[in-house]
Formats: sequence, structure tokens, C-alpha cells
Amino acid sequence: MCPQLAIDSIGNVHVIWYDPTVYLGSGSDYDIFYKYLDATTKIWQLTVVLSNESNDMSLNPDIAVDSLDNVHIVWDDEMPFDGAVGDADIFYRIYDKDSASWNILEVISDTGVSTSWLPSIDIDPDDNIHVAWEDSAAFDREDTFLDIIYRFFSSNTETWSKIEAISTDSTTTSRFPSLSVGKYGSVNIVWIDYTNLSYYGLDSDIHFKRFIGPPAEPTLATIVPDEISTDTLKLEWNEAKGVRQYYVYRDTSFIWSVDHLDPIYTISANETIDTLPDVGIYGYVVVADNVHFNSSPSNCVHVQYSITHIREFVIPISILTIIAMLVLTMRFRRKRYKT
Repeated sequence: MCPQLAIDSIGNVHVIWYDPTVYLGSGSDYDIFYKYLDATTKIWQLTVVLSNESNDMSLNPDIAVDSLDNVHIVWDDEMPFDGAVGDADIFYRIYDKDSASWNILEVISDTGVSTSWLPSIDIDPDDNIHVAWEDSAAFDREDTFLDIIYRFFSSNTETWSKIEAISTDSTTTSRFPSLSVGKYGSVNIVWIDYTNLSYYGLDSDIHFKRFIGPPAEPTLATIVPDEISTDTLKLEWNEAKGVRQYYVYRDTSFIWSVDHLDPIYTISANETIDTLPDVGIYGYVVVADNVHFNSSPSNCVHVQYSITHIREFVIPISILTIIAMLVLTMRFRRKRYKT
């Protein structure tokens, strides 16, 4: 049931569906089945069960293929797994073409008590993964109506973004999302909604939202030299497309995440001058903002600020003094020799 397909760059046809058939130890519950048609041999390959770990209902799969012909699959599943508590959550799995194997399962929805259903997946030209689904969690409003939720995976940082609500204008139930990414990275989502938006009545209507996907994370230039004796330094990074502003973060250790930090600057330019508060080692990252989403943090660069003390000049000064005395002595001897 609910078959979906995607075609890779060499014409292989990849198909998924959910099925109650007892196959390869799958049990009598509904499971996610996968099969592909080899474009060269014209032969369908053996069926694979992707949700064998689950003894609960595995339903509503969707599929996408990236530029490297890796196969990405999402579905909703009621199995308690990886923090999920047994309500329906969104599961994700990828077939890695290089290793010719399926990676381990991931849960990409919120693992609390909310119900997450009906995922839709697509992949942009930079191989960022975009997923939308319906969810009963109150992400941006104080109710339990179903909302349309969105999340993306950055191919550069290999991390999932935070979960965002898309149906923020809705005052009632939003269901059945479908997501597609445009040629230049725009994210397009449609869904059914019962909100009386623009006086269209309380029946169900089709709602649509388009937004620019998350900007690419900036690349901070290495600070050269990375040991300084003054309290000011210049930070520079590449200019990302479609960015409204940048958030600059500083910490006294390597920055793995900015969740616990407040930006020290919010600027529109792609460079700034920072004044350090004290001696020590500092790490910096930059995050780009395009109104809708923030990028993943940039690479972390570091600098060590130390004040040079007088004692550090003792040896150099003494050496200079000896050289000066030798020069004066030689001049004095030359004068005596001439006279």
C-alpha cells in the first residue's frame, strides 16, 4: 500500500510501500518494503524490509535520491526507539551507495508524546535533505491541533536543524503535507487546512507556503597570526546568498554548538572588528540568517591573546646592549689606530 518511487541518475527505479506480508521475519504488522529495478539488466532486485526492528505499525513512506544516488526514505512508525515513547514518530533511513548498505535507523521528529505522521521528503541540488510532516505537538502555539512541521539536514555539517512549525497562520487542523524543493533551493509545501483563511470558509482548503531554504553556513577565515598581543582583531567570512544578517559568537573554548550562547554581534556585513575582554584563548563561529532560518554554525577559528611582559625582553635587550658595546669598542679602536 501507498507506493512511492524515485529514479536515480542512471535510471534505476526505486520503489517503497508498506505491507502486512510476513517476509524475512517481518511479522504480521505493517512494515516498509523496498525494491529497485536495475536499469542495466531490466531485472527487479530482491525485496528488502527496512523496518524489521519494529513490531508496530510502519506506515506512509516517502523516498528521494540525492546527487550521489544514495536513497533516502522516511516513514511514520509507532515503535519505541531512540527516545521515542511509542506514539507515532518520523523514522529516517539511507542507503549508502558506496558501502552498498542501509544505515541504521534515525528518529527525526520530536520524541515526546506528540504524534507525528505522513512525512514528505525531497533533496536540493546541494544534497541537503528537507522533510515535512504533520504533528500534534504545540511547537509555536498553545493548542493540540495538528501542525505542518519542517526540518532539514545539512550535507556540510551532517547535522539536523531544529524543528520548525510551517502552518503558523493556521488556527485549526493542518494535514497531509507534500514537499518539493525548487531548482534554486526554494522549499515549497502544500497541505490541507481547515482554517478560515481569507474568508474561504470552514471547509478544508489547500494551503501553500514557499520559503528560501536555510542559507549555507559561512566559512570563517583563519586568524593570522593566531597569537596576538593586542586586544583587537578582525574577523572575516564569505558572503552567503540571500542572507539578511550574521550572528557572531565568541567563547573561551572550542564552539561545538551555539545553543548555549548569545551573539556578541548581529551585523549585515561579512566582517567585523572584535575587542577581547581579557587575555586567554577564544573561539569564534558565525551563523547566517535569511529571515526564515538560520544556517548551521560556521567552522570554529581560534586566537590566543596574551600581553608581553618586560621580562620577556630581558634577553633580547641584553643581546642588543652587547652588540652596541662591541660596535662602540670597534669604533674607538679604529680612531686610536688612525691617530
